[in-house]
Amino acid sequence: MTSYCGQAINMSYYGINDGRIELTSLSSYQRMTCTLTIVAPSINDRIMFFFEDVDIKNSTYCTDDSLQLFDGPNTNYQRISGLYYKICGYSKPGGVYTTTSNTLTLLFISYSGSFLDRGFDVIFTAYHLDRDILPRRALFSSVWLRTIGLNLLRRLSYIAYREEINDPKMSNFCYVTALVLLGCLSNVEVSSLQYYYMTNYCGQRINMNYNGIDSARLQLTSLNSYQPMTCTLTIVAPSVYKRIMFYFKDVDIKNSIYCSDDSLQLIDGPNANYPIISGLSYKICGYSKPSGVYTTTGNTLTFLFTSRSGSFLNRGFDVVFTAYHGLAIATNTNVPTAAALRVP
Repeated sequence: MTSYCGQAINMSYYGINDGRIELTSLSSYQRMTCTLTIVAPSINDRIMFFFEDVDIKNSTYCTDDSLQLFDGPNTNYQRISGLYYKICGYSKPGGVYTTTSNTLTLLFISYSGSFLDRGFDVIFTAYHLDRDILPRRALFSSVWLRTIGLNLLRRLSYIAYREEINDPKMSNFCYVTALVLLGCLSNVEVSSLQYYYMTNYCGQRINMNYNGIDSARLQLTSLNSYQPMTCTLTIVAPSVYKRIMFYFKDVDIKNSIYCSDDSLQLIDGPNANYPIISGLSYKICGYSKPSGVYTTTGNTLTFLFTSRSGSFLNRGFDVVFTAYHGLAIATNTNVPTAAALRVP
């Protein structure tokens, strides 16, 4: 970044779709006020990014040294959603962040410099958002778009699997991008996916390889109500090397204190003796669906739905799941790392 203070890195000019930006090539930094804008290849592109490292001299409220990220071409725009106003210290923000336009501006301020800190390390990539080629319906509402998205998701998963040995960091980068893509697909209509109804498979398994599917949609029942039950169902990915990603389209389960009456549990394994999926509540009920994308650590996902008295007013739940190559995350930490082209 120190080599481009006050400038813009135009990804189209440099012929790149992704890159890696560090504050400096040194293990220390001088006092400075430095801005840098990254411009995606086209006006219809957006930028997604995540942190590889943060090593900025700490201070109360980040008043001395700090990094700020803006959702636009200069510092007059709002800050990136989900990030702190200022970033400092030694804890990197987790997750993946996105812009709402084709530009991302970084502002680094240091009043005294540091001989002990390196600054930061950010991985960024451009992705396409072309409203003109979509049908007149709302953005992300076509079966056509979802089909393309799922094909891209499978391709990313394959690259992550293929590069596990040759380039583990690139493998992990593809894995992160696949997760972001699946999160975007959660806004796409999924009527083209095959439906399964849990009540038709109580005590059974859905083997994705046997059924010839890579993705599907699971609902509790085809009705607008459900009976008293204790029902388990296990989803099995096509191979032992695959994992399962899933997200919620809807939750409509009769509410109760601590979900003691009716509840859904999602288990990271082939039966109910395994732990609950990381990031989810022990029991799910009510009418608020969990947000985000969740993953298994193995090739199986088990659903356990329990209802003491049934309900004539609730439908249960609606979950979309897909299989992906899972070797790439065998050594992952909580925040995946990645490697991409360094900016020239």
